[in-house]
Amino acid sequence: MRVIDCPRFGPPSIVSIVDRPIPAPRSGQVLIRVIASTVTTADARIRAMKMPSPAFAVLGRVAIGFRGPRVHVLGTELAGIIHAVADDVTSFSVGDRVVALTGVRFGAHAEFVAMGADRAIVRIPDRLSFEDAVALPFGSNTAIHFLRDLARLQRGERILIIGGTGAVGVAAVQFAHHLGAHVTATARPHNAELVRSLGADATIDHSAVDPLAAARPYDVILDTVGVTTFARARHAMTPTGRFVPVVATFREFRQAFITARGRVIAGVAGDSKTALAEVMSLAEKGALRPVIGHRFDMHQIADAYALVDSGRKLGTAILRIST
Repeated sequence: MRVIDCPRFGPPSIVSIVDRPIPAPRSGQVLIRVIASTVTTADARIRAMKMPSPAFAVLGRVAIGFRGPRVHVLGTELAGIIHAVADDVTSFSVGDRVVALTGVRFGAHAEFVAMGADRAIVRIPDRLSFEDAVALPFGSNTAIHFLRDLARLQRGERILIIGGTGAVGVAAVQFAHHLGAHVTATARPHNAELVRSLGADATIDHSAVDPLAAARPYDVILDTVGVTTFARARHAMTPTGRFVPVVATFREFRQAFITARGRVIAGVAGDSKTALAEVMSLAEKGALRPVIGHRFDMHQIADAYALVDSGRKLGTAILRIST
């Protein structure tokens, strides 16, 4: 099978396509033939070992690898077809259409992936294609966790979403609208109509206007891209407002748990089967819809990484693995 190999940290050109044996499912596992994956900001940061702060870079090398990732095949989400199942697996059958999250085990940038059947794998709703299904989990899991579980966004509250056009941003706009909040999101003029169609009540062209120069304060400011700080944002927040950085540094974690508790909220989104099933359920009901801005074939992986590195990615960048 073909896999995308990342032998060491570096620029987009560091990755290449190599052949590996197809794994056989062990006890409790299923083997998935991957139809589509994605290239996310998380993949790009790991490939380049570009972390939010030097301290996180040190921790990243300890956890992931010193000169390069210990797991050479990156990618954390996939959609495909169950190709084989171990004899003791009864929850899935050959031919099932599934979407899955590999999490910190990575490995999704490959034609076949073996995973435990009890991990984050769920069936794809009939109304979704493989590409639609795989475009949702990364951004939606993050948006739901940060907005509902951490910030506890309430109906009628005002939220500013900084970075409203990335994978997390488009999901956050939709989920905040689903919760009944008044949504303002940053977007360049050519993407403003799309963001409004997702549920934003207002958009701000952040290249021309400071989004924090608000006429009315916000109850929640969600920074999906790591471009501002609590010190800068607090004047645009209500007295009980919450600053929620998706890309948090040690400073934000210190503020969240010590110096600005309740005003700064930081955390890490999970990748559980339950969370993935909720995303698919919301998509089936129409509360979440995929935004696919770019599609790449496997041999275009360097181009995909270059796009993500540029910060100009719209929604999800799909990586087509097979047909």
